Amino acid sequence: MKIKLTLILLAGVITISTLNKVKAQTPSPAAIKSAEQLLIAAGADAMIDKSVKTMIAQYSAQMPADKKEKFVKVMNEFMSKYFSWNLLKHDMCEMYAREFTEPEMKQLTTFYKTPLGIKLNQKQPILMQKGMAMGQQRVMEHQAELQKMMADAMK
Repeated sequence: MKIKLTLILLAGVITISTLNKVKAQTPSPAAIKSAEQLLIAAGADAMIDKSVKTMIAQYSAQMPADKKEKFVKVMNEFMSKYFSWNLLKHDMCEMYAREFTEPEMKQLTTFYKTPLGIKLNQKQPILMQKGMAMGQQRVMEHQAELQKMMADAMK
């Protein structure tokens, strides 16, 4: 009888601790709302759509002229089906709500509404593009070394 009671209590403790972890992992509706306000203030909604358009334009430029129009049509259809702000918004809000507290998200939202925050939003895509170009340039400058390292590692 004592063993059964101990097992029941142990099972109860495990269940409660598991439920607490699940509860902690699911952000509150208020946190989700704060995250959405932050993401919109940071321009994530427009950035996603702009990134899709930019990516499609870059890849379509590499397509033969006779295939380009169909490529763009298919990619736009596919991306609007699986990769848009409306489709990603909830998951992104949850992700931010897990990483930041509500007060932090409110502070960030306030910042992104300031002239400096607006400027950061405007400059961020350019800075990221330039940073990626720098990284690509560095890799290209040392491509032979990388190829040798890969060849040696694959022996």
